[in-house]
Amino acid sequence: MVQITGKFEMVKSENFVSHLKAMGVPAALAEEVDKIAPRLEFVHNGDKIKVIVQLDEPVSIELVLNQEVEEVFGDFKVKTYQDEDPATPDAVKTFKRL
Repeated sequence: MVQITGKFEMVKSENFVSHLKAMGVPAALAEEVDKIAPRLEFVHNGDKIKVIVQLDEPVSIELVLNQEVEEVFGDFKVKTYQDEDPATPDAVKTFKRL
């Protein structure tokens, strides 16, 4: 498994607006969301990964490898599944380790 434990900050965003629009996010909202540059922290403990997103208020989610998770973001539901291999996303936000 890829080692992602640590803290990261976003350094660039590629195709994220078009990815959000394809998911049905209104264009104006997609543009605003793309301007957000969060800091992320990943904590790996056995088969669990906790993702902490630092925005105005920290937000976190705990994922279990090989289990699907349904998340709600405003009016949108997103299903996420991560196995032990990294996914190849349609949109890329690049982060650097702090």
